[in-house]
Amino acid sequence: NFMGEVQKEQRIRKESKSKSESSLKSSFVLVCAVCLLSFLGLVCVYSASFPVAVKNGLNHYYYLINQCVYMAIGILLFVLVNVLPTAVIKILSPIFMFACIVLLGFDVFMGGSILLSSDTIGFVYVAVVMYMSLYFANRNNSLAKLRQLIVPGVGCLLVLVLLLLKKSFAYALMFIGVGSVMFIAGGVGVFGMVLLLLYLLVPVLSVVFSKSDILLSVTRFLIPGAGSGSRTDQVSVIRTSIASGSWFGKGLGMGEYKTGEIADMAGRCIFANVCEETGFFGALVLIAVFLVLGFIGYRVARSLRRHDDFYSNMAVGCTTVIVWQMIINIAWLLGFVPGDGIPLPFFSYGLEVVPALLACGLVYKASRQKPNIDDPRVVETIQDELMFPERYEFEKV
Repeated sequence: NFMGEVQKEQRIRKESKSKSESSLKSSFVLVCAVCLLSFLGLVCVYSASFPVAVKNGLNHYYYLINQCVYMAIGILLFVLVNVLPTAVIKILSPIFMFACIVLLGFDVFMGGSILLSSDTIGFVYVAVVMYMSLYFANRNNSLAKLRQLIVPGVGCLLVLVLLLLKKSFAYALMFIGVGSVMFIAGGVGVFGMVLLLLYLLVPVLSVVFSKSDILLSVTRFLIPGAGSGSRTDQVSVIRTSIASGSWFGKGLGMGEYKTGEIADMAGRCIFANVCEETGFFGALVLIAVFLVLGFIGYRVARSLRRHDDFYSNMAVGCTTVIVWQMIINIAWLLGFVPGDGIPLPFFSYGLEVVPALLACGLVYKASRQKPNIDDPRVVETIQDELMFPERYEFEKV
C-alpha cells in the first residue's frame, strides 16, 4: 500500500511538471504569434500608406513611425499587465468597465469620439471581458439564481444600446459576440444564452427601428440595390481589388487600389491591400497566424478551467476579442456586415493595436498561471490524505 501511495504521489508530480511544461510552450508560441502579427502589421501598414504619405507631401515612412509609436504603447501595456499582481487587476476591472460606460455615454449624448471610434473601441471589449471574468469567477462560474444575471445583463445591455444609438452596427455585432461567449463561459450555458438574447431582442430592435439611418443601412444590406450609397460601390471595388491579387499577388508595394480608389486602405480596408499584394496564399498565412493565436488562447483557458476561473474566463474573452474582430473585419470588407466596419487587429493603422496588445498581454498572463495542483501545499495535502485516510473519513462523517 505504501508503494502504491508513493507511485500516486510521483504521478501527481509528473502531471504537475507536464502541465508546467505545457504552459511554458503555450506562452512561447503565443509570444511568437504576437510578434509575427505585429511585424507583419508594420510591413502591411507601410505598404498601404506610403503612397498617401507621399501624395500629402509627407515622408514616405510617416505613418509607419506613428504605427511604431502606437505599438510601443501597446507593448508597454502588455508588459504592465504581466507585472501587476492579480489583486490589482481584479480591482481595476470594475473601474475600467465603469469608466468605459461613462465615456460611451459622453460620446453618444455629447457628440464625442473618445471610445466610439475604430481606433479605441477595442478598449470597451477588453473592459467588458475583464469585468465579466471577475464577476463570474467570484461565483465559481456557476449561477445558482437568475437574479445573479441582473448586474452583468444590465451592464451589457447598456453598452449595446449606447453602441446602437451611435449607429455602430458592426461595433454592436462585435460586442454581442464577445458578451455571449463570456456569458457561456460564466456558467449561463448555451440554452440560457439563447433565452437571454431573446429577452434583449426587444430593446435592441426598438433602438434599431427608432433610427431611420440604421434601418436604411440594414435594408440596403438585405436588399441589394435598395437605394444608392457609396458603401455598395466600395464593396464592389474592394472585391475587385482582392480578386486582382490572384494566387500569389502583385508583390509588396505594387498594389494599384491604394492610391485613392478605396477609402481608408491603411485602416479598416487593409486586408484588401494584403490580398492584392500577397494573393490568396498571403491572406491564408495571415488568417492561419490568427487561428494559431486563437488555438493557444482557448487551450490556455481550458487548462485553467478547474483551477483558476478568473484567468480562464479572461483567456476565453480576450482570445475571442482578437479572433472575432478579425472575422467581422473580413466579413464587413466583403459586404456581409452592414454599416461601418471595425479595424483588423495588428494590421489596421491607428491606436487599435494598443487594445489588441493589451488583450494578448492578458492571455499571456493567464498562460503563465500555474494550476493549483502545482502548489506544493496541494501535493502535501494529497499525500497526507493517501497516508492517513481515516483522518479525512472522520472529518467527512
